[in-house]
Amino acid sequence: YVNTGKVKVEFLDFPFLFPTAAVTAANAVRCAGEQGKNWEAHDSVFDGQNPKGQGTVELTIYDLKNWIGGIAGIDKEKLNTCIDSNKYNTQIQENFNLGAAAGIQGTPGFIINGKLVFGAQPFEVFKQVIDEELSKTTEIKPLQTITSDTASSGIVNRMKIGDKIREPDGYVI
Repeated sequence: YVNTGKVKVEFLDFPFLFPTAAVTAANAVRCAGEQGKNWEAHDSVFDGQNPKGQGTVELTIYDLKNWIGGIAGIDKEKLNTCIDSNKYNTQIQENFNLGAAAGIQGTPGFIINGKLVFGAQPFEVFKQVIDEELSKTTEIKPLQTITSDTASSGIVNRMKIGDKIREPDGYVI
């Protein structure tokens, strides 16, 4: 679906568990993204947590700087300055608010043309929802319909049907 241009995927931060550590981790990954190392940073954070055990683990800013700073080609000084500045905290909170307003309660969470899909689901679940949306009219639900004004940790994935969407602005954590 993505390769054909029928679906576009956007990843947003959703730090719902232990918000302080999750926001710090999301900020650190975004900082690595400034150097073109977003996915490497994402993977290093998850890999770094593995030896700490299952479930929710404690992580520190030192852990994040160490794990991400070990990525080949990363400028550690630039990374650390960015992390220390909390440069992306406002955007991370905005992403969380968007997800919460849309009904996301945990991760992973998916919004497919306005329809919520919760949890790690098999491909068939996504295929069914995407095919249903593609079979409807060409009406595209713009991203702007999900705002904090309509409101009643981790990742929110917004999948939009069609090509009338903006480019992703978020990074994954």
